[in-house]
Amino acid sequence: MGVKVVSPIRAYQMLKADPEHTFLVDCRTRPEYQFVGHPPMAYNIPYCFWSPDGKRENAYFVKDIMKRLEQAEKLLIICCSGQRSSKVCEELVKNGFKEVFNIDKGFEGDKAEDINSIYYGYRRHLNGWQHDGLPYTYELKEGLAYKLNE
Repeated sequence: MGVKVVSPIRAYQMLKADPEHTFLVDCRTRPEYQFVGHPPMAYNIPYCFWSPDGKRENAYFVKDIMKRLEQAEKLLIICCSGQRSSKVCEELVKNGFKEVFNIDKGFEGDKAEDINSIYYGYRRHLNGWQHDGLPYTYELKEGLAYKLNE
């Protein structure tokens, strides 16, 4: 079926309409998930990790998804801006997931490009999950927050 793109509001509606068959995966790093905030129902399964050399790819990403969400009928994928999650979605489809949705503009949204804007270069002022007023938290819930060596 391939990757589909949905707005944050549409993704939230899908989660509310069918919570037993629709799952949200936040593919950002654990620090992003924890300190920037995340949707309260989002599983954190990082596509990459922070390291002293920069970001390091999670070699077990697809296995982590399969282990935790093997029976998932619909997967909604979110990152910071929608770019990382787009790559993740393509990888999941290649690995046999059928209903995969990229959340457009991600959690924080696009950066302001207008150099005259007081928000120039900043996120969260144009679009994205936070901007759209959807629920988010900083709480780390057992079973949702990523743990190394799970």
